[in-house]
Amino acid sequence: MKCGICKTSKIETDTARDISYCTSCGLVIEESTIVSDVQFSQDTKGASVLQGQYVTAGDSRKLVGGKFITTNHIANIKTMAKSIGEALGIGEAQINSAMRWYNLSLQFNFTKGRKTQVLLAACLYITCREEETPHMLIDFAAVLRVNVFKIGGVFLKLTRLLNVTVPLVDPSLYVPRFCSKLQLPGQAIAQTSLRLIARMDRDWMVVGRKPAGICGAAILVASRIHNTERSLEEVAGVVKVCEATINKRLTELKETATASLSINEFNTIWLEKEEDPPIIKFRSKVPHRESAITNQPIAVDLHTTRAIRQEMQPATPKEESDDLDVPASPSSMSTSRIDEIDTDENSETSANLANLANANPENANLNPENLEYNDESDLSEEELGMDSDALLTPEETREKERIWEAMHGEYLMERKKREVRHKPKPKAKKPKDTALPLEEAVESAVKTRNLSSRINYTAIKSLFQK
Repeated sequence: MKCGICKTSKIETDTARDISYCTSCGLVIEESTIVSDVQFSQDTKGASVLQGQYVTAGDSRKLVGGKFITTNHIANIKTMAKSIGEALGIGEAQINSAMRWYNLSLQFNFTKGRKTQVLLAACLYITCREEETPHMLIDFAAVLRVNVFKIGGVFLKLTRLLNVTVPLVDPSLYVPRFCSKLQLPGQAIAQTSLRLIARMDRDWMVVGRKPAGICGAAILVASRIHNTERSLEEVAGVVKVCEATINKRLTELKETATASLSINEFNTIWLEKEEDPPIIKFRSKVPHRESAITNQPIAVDLHTTRAIRQEMQPATPKEESDDLDVPASPSSMSTSRIDEIDTDENSETSANLANLANANPENANLNPENLEYNDESDLSEEELGMDSDALLTPEETREKERIWEAMHGEYLMERKKREVRHKPKPKAKKPKDTALPLEEAVESAVKTRNLSSRINYTAIKSLFQK
């Protein structure tokens, strides 16, 4: 170290004041120096241990004691990540990237309350999505033997916490992997599958659907085109989706214009027209209930209905206040109020409609005075006896009970065991605490405790005698 002014090397360090200065010109070169030397110490086993500790970015004070993140902890986590990566064929670069995601989650205390393996699987899956490797979330669940929804939940929460935007999954990434697992010969089937996936993407069949189902349908069709057929069960087992999902994708593909092309036309012609999304086609086939109701013609004449209502309503309270003792109902009052407004606007039209309603014989039958009500006495005995045919005979009832008990026997046994297990225990009945007379209480206390042999118990008993 040299002085910046006189260029001499005569530098002295004053440890008491923690400064370094030049002895020639007196220039203070360093002040409050920080020791950057690496120090080691020995543990109980005699091994050399580096002094120091890891602290998180959020720590604003010196921690004394407690649990710290050591190098051994990070090394164990990386070893665990390597074991998961080796099982799935993930490279070293992806594992290091996943460890950086884990360290970020460690800064936000995201590791608390979560299993380390599940969090590592979520970090590895983020790296696989960014690197576009052919790994699915269910692959990590199969290796760790945990529920795939647990890893998916941690993955979504971690991406939301770190504000990470992962790219969408391209189904074409999984085609070579699935073709090799199905042992399909050559590259022709894979190329045809990729062309089918591109056509599906053009026809809005890829967005919003699982990539595995799209790949399964494309590989199944491509294998049949090249006479190397694989069964639906084999394809579904490899791509890890159910058979109904692949059948649904095949049904959607059959409804497009691509399905009408021959094999040579499909390989040489690229249709420029885009198909509508499958959901739009489905809605066009099944009309909505509301539109079906609104499109029906209204067969009731509104003017005739209003005239009939005027005929059926009772008189207003103003007209028959002297004759009627019962007050008018709210429904009749609201109806009369509406009709009065209509009558004020078009009095002549209302009168004509009232005459028309009275003149119509069908409308006259709607008058409550002309309505006839049928009692049960008007029904025939045959009509009354039709309900009895729906009742079961005693033999049929016993047979039905036997079948039901055979079907639900396990449930009945479990319910009986539960009732016996949770049966409340009867409370022990305590003897009633009946108070004894004074002389009997004293006598019993003396006898039970045997206080002394020198006491004259006969004299004590005479004290209580009357």
